Amino acid sequence: MTAERPAPADMSGLDEKTAALARLAALVALRAAPASYHRCVERALAAGASVDDVVDTLKVVAPSVGLARVVAAAPGLALAVGYDIDAALETVDAPRAADEGGPVDLAADGSGRHGTEHPVDGVSDPTT
Repeated sequence: MTAERPAPADMSGLDEKTAALARLAALVALRAAPASYHRCVERALAAGASVDDVVDTLKVVAPSVGLARVVAAAPGLALAVGYDIDAALETVDAPRAADEGGPVDLAADGSGRHGTEHPVDGVSDPTT
């Protein structure tokens, strides 16, 4: 007769969500493989963590492990939470416009021109 082995969270005294987020922090510190992030994030989300909790974990661990490790982990974690980085990079947001919905005029004279415009493509030349 064997006793059932307790889950790691039970042995630590932490609830499963907190334990999963702590494991995630350790994985970031160790520069783990993306597959490890995926499994850990799945467990955290199943235990009630939100995507914001995952991001907050990165924020908390960054000062300890260094921003470079957090940045290196970000693509793997993005995939683990279902964020499609390639699709996001393909979508280009339009520049913010003025309250009326038109382009913002930054020229001091209100002309909308910021230098000599190139005769072919209309692009301003800031050097002139």
